[in-house]
Amino acid sequence: MHKLHSFYPSLSLSWAVTGVFLSATLLLSFLTAAADLLFGPLLLHNGWLTLVAYVLSFAAVAGFICWIPRATPATAAVPAAPRRLSPALFVWLLLLTPLLSILVEPLTMWLPMPDYMEKLFAEMFQRNAATFLMAVVAAPLCEEWMCRGVIARGLLRHTTPAKAIVWSAFIFALIHMNPWQALPAFVFGLLLGYVYWKTQSLWPCIFIHFIINGSSFLLMFLFPDLDANASMKDLAGDDYWLLYALAAVAAAYVGYLLYSELHKQRTP
Repeated sequence: MHKLHSFYPSLSLSWAVTGVFLSATLLLSFLTAAADLLFGPLLLHNGWLTLVAYVLSFAAVAGFICWIPRATPATAAVPAAPRRLSPALFVWLLLLTPLLSILVEPLTMWLPMPDYMEKLFAEMFQRNAATFLMAVVAAPLCEEWMCRGVIARGLLRHTTPAKAIVWSAFIFALIHMNPWQALPAFVFGLLLGYVYWKTQSLWPCIFIHFIINGSSFLLMFLFPDLDANASMKDLAGDDYWLLYALAAVAAAYVGYLLYSELHKQRTP
C-alpha cells in the first residue's frame, strides 16, 4: 500500500501504466470471450464476468506499481496540500456536469456507429445490477484512481499543471478504446484534471464521474426503447438546438461559479 501511495510516475512511466492496463484489458476480454464460448452466454450476458474482468485490469495496474522497485523522483512542480472541500464545490459540479454532457455530444454526432459497435454497446450497458456496479460504482472509483490518483498526481510532480492535465486527459480518453467514448472523455478529462489539480482530492473527480455514468444508466431505465448509442438529440427532437444554446449559457455561468469556488479554496 505504501508503494501505491508514494508512486509519482513520470510521463514515460504513465505510459507504462497505461500499457499494463490496456494489455490486461485485452487479455481479460479474450478470456471472457473464451469463457462465453466454453460455458455459454450466461456468464457473459449477466454482466458479472465483465465486471470481474474490468476490476482485474486495474488490479494489474496496482500489481505493476508494487512491482516497480522504487518511484521516480520528482523533478518539477510539487502539488499543493489537499484543500478543504466545501459543499458549494459539489453543488456547482452537480450542475455543470450534465450541462457539459450536452455540450460535448456534437463531438460524436457526426461519427456513425457501425452495427458491431452498437451490438457491443448494447451488451456492455445492460439494465442489471452488474452493469450498475461496473458503470456507476467501479468505473468512477477505479478510473479516477488510475487517471487522476496515479497518473495526474505523478505528472504534477514532473511537469507543469497544464501538461499534466492534458496528458492525463488524453490517457483517460485512450483507455476507453473507442472514439464515441474517447472524445467526450478527453473533454471531461480536462475538467477532471483541473479539479484534481486545484483540490488535490479524488472525491470531486469521483463525484463528476459518478454523475456522468449514473445519469446515463438512469436514462436507460427511463427510456428503455432507446438504442445504445442514443443521444440527447434523440430525446429533445426539434428543440435540441434551443436546449443546446440554453445549456451553453448555463454552463458558462456555472463554470464561472466553479472557477471562483476553486480559486477561493483554502488549505485546512
